[in-house]
Amino acid sequence: MTPEIKVFVLTAAVITFAYVAIYPQLRTKTLNRMMILDLALSATLLLVVGAVYYGSSLSFSLIFFCATLVGFHTIKRSTCRSAVFHMVLQKMGHRP
Repeated sequence: MTPEIKVFVLTAAVITFAYVAIYPQLRTKTLNRMMILDLALSATLLLVVGAVYYGSSLSFSLIFFCATLVGFHTIKRSTCRSAVFHMVLQKMGHRP
C-alpha cells in the first residue's frame, strides 16, 4: 500500500470516529466547540502520521504536484472533512 493510501485510510477512520462517536455525545453542539475538537483531532493525526514518516524524505503525490507531509495532510484532511462537516451542519440546522 502506498503511503498516500495509508494516510487517507487513517484520516477516514479518524473522521468517521469523530462524527459517529465523539460529536453526537457533545452536550452543547456549537460550531466553536466542534472546530476546537476538530483542530485537536487534526493535530493528533498529524503527529501520528509525522511520527511514522519522520525522516523518510517521502514526497506525497497529489494528482498535479507533489507535496510534503504537512501539505498533503492539510489538503487531504480539508477535502475529506468538508463534505461530512457540511452534512452535520445541515443536520444541526445551520445554513452554509
